[in-house]
Amino acid sequence: MSEGDEKNMVVSFIQFIRQKVSANQCTDDQVEGLEVAVQCLEAAFSLTDANYAFQPSKPLIEIFRSAEGLAE
Repeated sequence: MSEGDEKNMVVSFIQFIRQKVSANQCTDDQVEGLEVAVQCLEAAFSLTDANYAFQPSKPLIEIFRSAEGLAE
């Protein structure tokens, strides 16, 4: 997997996390933990604002469900 692909995967995961938070599907403690997780992922994969230009064709959860044959 190329470095660009890895960064795109991480950006997709961060988008998933942010969607959960913005949909108010988390407690305050969970929100705090997820914010820290996003910061850690951004640092670990050296993400910049430019990396967020990537927009996947489908949300990561849809790709996962499809790959695993799971119902929505």
